[in-house]
Amino acid sequence: MPSKRDIPQRFTTENPVALKSELERLAQALDIYTRQLDGLVKQTPTKDIDSSRSLAYGRAVRVPGRLTGTYLELTLPPPAREDIGKRCAVLRSGLDGTITVVGVGALVGGYSTYTMTNDAHFVEFFLGNDLNFYPSHAGGGAP
Repeated sequence: MPSKRDIPQRFTTENPVALKSELERLAQALDIYTRQLDGLVKQTPTKDIDSSRSLAYGRAVRVPGRLTGTYLELTLPPPAREDIGKRCAVLRSGLDGTITVVGVGALVGGYSTYTMTNDAHFVEFFLGNDLNFYPSHAGGGAP
C-alpha cells in the first residue's frame, strides 16, 4: 500500500497565496501517491463469455460485439462474507442486444437485476458489506 501523505483536506479560500501553496502541496502529494500505485495495480484477467454465463471474482468477462439473439443473462457469484470487497466485471464491446446481470441472493444496485445500457462500456460489480453488489456504471434496474 502506498505510504500515507500529508494531503491537505481544507483550503484557505480567502488568501490567494495560501490557497496556491495548499493546492501545490496537494498536487505534489497526489503525484507521489499515484506513482506508488504502479506496483499495486494488477491487470484483471479477461475471458470471452462461455456457456456457463456466470461471473467470477477477480475476472472480467468480455461480451462480443454481436450477441447471439437479442438477450443475454449473466449471473453474479453467490455473495459470502469472505468475499466482501471483491469485484467482478463485464466488458461490453458492442451495441446490439440487452445484457441483464442477475444477483442470486443479492441485490444489484438496489434491484434484483441490472440491465446494461446499449453502449460499449465496462461495468465492475463490487460486493459490499451488506452482501449486495454495487455497479460502477449507471444502468437500469428492475425489482
